[in-house]
Amino acid sequence: MRRWILLVVFLCQSAVCAQDSLRIPAFTAYLDPNPRGASVSERSGITRFRDPATRVLWFGEFKSAGIVDCSVELRLPPNASTTLKLAVADQSVKSTAKADATGKAVAEFRAFHIVAPGCVQFTLESLNAGKPVGDVDALVVTGPAIKDAISISKHGAMPRRCICITRFRRA
Repeated sequence: MRRWILLVVFLCQSAVCAQDSLRIPAFTAYLDPNPRGASVSERSGITRFRDPATRVLWFGEFKSAGIVDCSVELRLPPNASTTLKLAVADQSVKSTAKADATGKAVAEFRAFHIVAPGCVQFTLESLNAGKPVGDVDALVVTGPAIKDAISISKHGAMPRRCICITRFRRA
């Protein structure tokens, strides 16, 4: 447990120092409504994500309002594609990611506006109608609003003010 806390603190500090991006590993996400709707591991991220009813949830506490750009890093079969929807607070955007010859893909989403400081939910959904989504490696958040932002994972403590955003089950 102590190792996880140090990992989360290190990731948050490095993101704040870099001010370039905040990379939130897939294994820190929650799965909703079925926590067994995909496999989650620290080594592989989220795998076997096939059920379109399963959503991947990340949470973050933002200390300031502003714009954030989001992307999701994936692994797919070489030259395959997947279509996803990312919702941040009450805004959502669709994106299609196409893998290169090595199977790496990035789903790029437009800018989202963080209206006010506080806890924000990031929700990733499949639009593939039963086809496998691919393996999710990380959510990457960039932009001025990430200054002093805190990534909240299932391995760290979630502030009470974030719990009221949604009901969730741990993966």
